[in-house]
Amino acid sequence: MKPGRRARLSAWSLTALPLCALLIQLVRPVAGQFDECPAGTHNCHVNAMCLLRPSGGPSRCICLGGYTGSGIVCVDIDECTAGTHFCAGQGSVCTNRDGGHNCVCAAGYTGDGTRCNDINECTEGGEDCAPGTAVCSNTPGSFICTCVDGYTGSGKVCTLLVDECVLGSHDCHTQAVCADTALSFTCTCASGYTGSGQRCTDLDECTLGSDDCAVSTSGGVCSNTPGSFACSCADGYTGSGKICTIIPVDEC
Repeated sequence: MKPGRRARLSAWSLTALPLCALLIQLVRPVAGQFDECPAGTHNCHVNAMCLLRPSGGPSRCICLGGYTGSGIVCVDIDECTAGTHFCAGQGSVCTNRDGGHNCVCAAGYTGDGTRCNDINECTEGGEDCAPGTAVCSNTPGSFICTCVDGYTGSGKVCTLLVDECVLGSHDCHTQAVCADTALSFTCTCASGYTGSGQRCTDLDECTLGSDDCAVSTSGGVCSNTPGSFACSCADGYTGSGKICTIIPVDEC
């Protein structure tokens, strides 16, 4: 080695080596001082980690992921409630656990929980609509069964519609009105009659006072009829029966 080069190296060594030693001394804690982390004498929470400071100062406590706090005290973060989870927006169920959370796809969806796709039960199977008498319609996470025309029911059970009123297979009274319903029929007594519908009796409006004839003192006469009533004027009166006036006497 040339003399000049050896001289330059010696000069660098004299300046660099003390600087390196100083840096090592700054980074490395003094033995026996602030060594709580390796010694296990720190007061960090069980869900925190103990960190030695490079400068050799007191150790630091930092809460682990999924926890929050000072490091001496650490509490679980509920990512599901806070909205910081990684679960899929629709079709996923977030369940909090200590220090983290779990994501699973809800019923009617498939995937790993972070991504969930709707299952089309109508095309992929799994629906329980009435075969031949109902139509399956897919919905997000589920499906709907609807009875076809001519049938009625929940869609999972469909019954043939029968109009007893049209077929005449009802048991309504002759003075009742038959109304078809989804699975049966109803009977209602016609106006002017009262009863269950299977049995109807005439209402006597004249006796009940539900007529609108002129009162007897004004010459009105009420006559009950099947399902109704008739108004007329008594002798010596004229009018519609609802309004009656005295016929003037011809004294000549």
